[in-house]
Amino acid sequence: MLPPRFPLEFLVPRSRVTMSQIRACAACALLAVAIAPTTVFAVDAESASARRSLDETPRMHGSDPSDSSDDVGWNAHFFSSIPGDAGRIVTAPARWSASEWGEAAAVAGVGIALYAEDERIQGWMQRRRSQTTNRVAKLVKPFGREYVAIGLVGFAIASPFVDDERVKRTALLGGESMIFAGLGYEGLQLLTSRPRPDTGAGRDAWGGPKGHGNHSFPSGHTTAAFAFATIVADEWKAVPGIPLLAYTLATGVGLSRMNDDAHWASDAFTGAVLGYFSATAVEYLHRSKHDLTISPVFGPDEKSIAVTWNF
Repeated sequence: MLPPRFPLEFLVPRSRVTMSQIRACAACALLAVAIAPTTVFAVDAESASARRSLDETPRMHGSDPSDSSDDVGWNAHFFSSIPGDAGRIVTAPARWSASEWGEAAAVAGVGIALYAEDERIQGWMQRRRSQTTNRVAKLVKPFGREYVAIGLVGFAIASPFVDDERVKRTALLGGESMIFAGLGYEGLQLLTSRPRPDTGAGRDAWGGPKGHGNHSFPSGHTTAAFAFATIVADEWKAVPGIPLLAYTLATGVGLSRMNDDAHWASDAFTGAVLGYFSATAVEYLHRSKHDLTISPVFGPDEKSIAVTWNF
């Protein structure tokens, strides 16, 4: 009987942590500290005055300034809510509408179509594999493991020093989405035990629950890349180019694994869907309480109500 694997093994590098990775982690934290203040929406002088008045005014109902409607924070409440979030995600299909089931069917259809063409796609990519594609794949692959871990730690380190909720939310929601995506990844790996394409076993070789040593379905790198990229893209969508960059790198990770003949196309696609769904669900669960904020504004020359809608 095989020993149980660490649930987030797909994210943890198998090699020792090097000084270059530690320096990269520190650089990521410094980068978050540096860019966060510069990426806030620009406002005119009147709006800035109203915002300052809002910041200086106690909240309604006599609550103290630390009482925020955002439930994402370095506190016991957030971490104790993770099991409940997991339950809501697992049971989410029971609450899907007809249109959502239609979308799920469309995604499943794409996965089935890719599975049918797995060997043809593999052959096409391997015939075009070159030293250039290998070099690109080597550069992009860490964005599905090492750089994700470095990014999470970097945002976590930076969050106490940056007055920007997005830094804290990226660290915490990124970590939560990684947990859910990792559990889904491990479950599928243990249930399917699909051999990698470079073994020559063929597209239809599945070891099932009793199989071992086969870790092709789904792609762990692609799962991690999309789980983190989706959080980054959603939290930093106000910054031009960030969503496009995040998803481009995540897609590149999936293609790099296919270039290396480590995964079938359907493996990479399933990993992308798993990572994206996990992150989107986490964002949804922690968004409803702070999308709409209604607060009083008391300034020297005005008394009004400010309505803020984040979308």
